[in-house]
Amino acid sequence: MEYIIQSFLENVTKKIKKSSFSDIVNVINYESKNFGKEFIIFLLEKMDKNIRESEERKRNWSIERYDKRTIHTEIGAITFTRTYYVHKRKCSEGTYKYLLDESLGIRKYQRLDVRIEAKLIDLANDLSFEKTGNLAFDDFSFSKQTVKNKVAKFSKKDLKEELPEKKKKVKYLYIDTDEDHPSLQNGKNKWNKIIYVYEGKVKESKNRNFLLNRRVFASFRKSSDDLWLDVLDYLYENYDLDYIKKIFIQGDGASWIKKGIEWIDKSVYVLDQFHLNKALRVLTGGRNKDYNILVNSIYNSGGDKKEFLKLSKEILEKEKEVKKYENKNKKRNYVKNQWKGIVAYLENRKKHKLGCSAEGHVSHILASRMSSRPMGWSKSGIEAMTKLRVKKENGLTRKQIIETLGLVDKEIIEGYKLKNMKRIKKKTGEVLNNIPILKIGKVGSLQKLMNCIKYA
Repeated sequence: MEYIIQSFLENVTKKIKKSSFSDIVNVINYESKNFGKEFIIFLLEKMDKNIRESEERKRNWSIERYDKRTIHTEIGAITFTRTYYVHKRKCSEGTYKYLLDESLGIRKYQRLDVRIEAKLIDLANDLSFEKTGNLAFDDFSFSKQTVKNKVAKFSKKDLKEELPEKKKKVKYLYIDTDEDHPSLQNGKNKWNKIIYVYEGKVKESKNRNFLLNRRVFASFRKSSDDLWLDVLDYLYENYDLDYIKKIFIQGDGASWIKKGIEWIDKSVYVLDQFHLNKALRVLTGGRNKDYNILVNSIYNSGGDKKEFLKLSKEILEKEKEVKKYENKNKKRNYVKNQWKGIVAYLENRKKHKLGCSAEGHVSHILASRMSSRPMGWSKSGIEAMTKLRVKKENGLTRKQIIETLGLVDKEIIEGYKLKNMKRIKKKTGEVLNNIPILKIGKVGSLQKLMNCIKYA
């Protein structure tokens, strides 16, 4: 231990002579990392020695060999030696193990510390898997498959969210909906649905509104019912539903969107004006005169359906090309079938400042990472990335990513322990968790390491 400290001081003293301020900072940073790596190796190997020399170990485990292991961390690659043991009652595959690895919660084949995994996941939210692998580490790169695997790992578990002490009381809520269309590896497209809930709009600038207390939901694999159930759970846990007067669900009228009316009490469907105006443009062939006629028949007449159908029929009959006629008639039927949503918009637009901004959110949250550039995704890959993007939009922190990965690791390790304990107990009645030293420091990794050197 003294040698490590002395070496650190000598290296720093030698390198900072006649150096600039920037050079001194760089030297200290570099040598501190090297010192940290050497110190961690010392602690790990001291802990391994304590396990090896314990009486409990000697009664139950025989030394098989000594192996090196490298784990990449935030301060660099840590390569240390630890002991491989065989249980004295050989009876199953679980009788061989590294007791140090088990005590520290290191998984089989683990190459990365959880904080490096979290950094990869954080960067992958915005960058391609390949770029993430190249940028995450100063002197080491990771394959895009490694990055993809870490994002998939993160998506396996959710942290439990803290419920509010008191539910909010608001009179109105707004739910905007839309979907993205990412490409699968087989060349097909499939909907990636997005829903976000908010309490109203505040003008942020001349052409920009801020959505109050926005909460985003999205899924590629979940059914419409399951996704709306997630929304309903969120509303129930955070709002006094009896106090709410009305909830506006805005969207393009797709069947999965209208399902929200079935799940969300006091809700009313409102047709998104972006899709309405888009349909009117197609119906009128882009002719401004005809377009204005139809717009007036909807907005200025207060939603006179008969007037709209009459005027749109006259415009439609002018079209002589069969394909164009069919396409325009399809849009006319679309508007006709969404009339209830149009009327709901007209009745509430002024008081509630209605207007769906889902197109922008689809672009920002989903499309910018998954469909704006040519790429093919697997179904599991789309779901994992969607989950990450949504969580980041809802305020996910690096610390929470680390906590989530910790939960996944714990399940993996506990599952492996349980599997092998059952095998051994079935044959011998022996319980593997019989070495007290392995129970030291359960409150955290630092505690484990410090406990191991308390007699050093």
